[in-house]
Amino acid sequence: MDEDLIKGYPLVEGLWCVGNYFILVGNTEDWKVERVGGDCETLTGYMADEIYELGTQFMVRFALPEGLPFNMSVIKLAMEYILERPQNERKWVHVTYFYRCGRKDGSPVNIQHQSIPIAFDDNEVPYIFVNVFTDVSFLAPTELPQAILCNRKTNETFHIRPERPELTKTKDLFSLREKEIIRLLISGLNSKQIAAQLFISQETVRTHRKNILQKANMRTTSGLVAYAIINGL
Repeated sequence: MDEDLIKGYPLVEGLWCVGNYFILVGNTEDWKVERVGGDCETLTGYMADEIYELGTQFMVRFALPEGLPFNMSVIKLAMEYILERPQNERKWVHVTYFYRCGRKDGSPVNIQHQSIPIAFDDNEVPYIFVNVFTDVSFLAPTELPQAILCNRKTNETFHIRPERPELTKTKDLFSLREKEIIRLLISGLNSKQIAAQLFISQETVRTHRKNILQKANMRTTSGLVAYAIINGL
């Protein structure tokens, strides 16, 4: 496939993974795996050649059976949402799934699965997707499966949960400045570095950090990292 489909694509460039991950590029027109990159063997137990051979069956084998019906309902909701949006918004919509999977040897792993459309047909219907699978077991997510749909054009975020299979718009708890600080914290910067990057004082950063933890009902930055990832921040 054309490298230019991935290189420079805004949502793909903005991806950030917090654990071991690999990338699978899939084509829904012919249901083939276009590309596999990263350390798929460590995360899944499957070699890249096996994933190419399995094609779409890989996702069926990797996800535990109890999560598959929910994932299919999320795909349906996401496609309905995308096709309802203006064409200039569609490339800014992506979905993040959280669900349990089983490696080839049967060992469990909790997965964050980000799915981003990167190619569209003549009717602006997406058919090539970049899928990023990340091991988030260390975050110990408790509510699995669940999913988040994000529209980066409108800055809207929707949660989808099994008990309520519909798009539920999330409340925006944080200001734009607080979101900037959250992203920099997750990237590993300390208060001094954040202050320098944002041209504000360290005391201002410390005040923001205190307010952020209170709003998220968290006590530590590590807890905030898990909260931010699970809630699409």
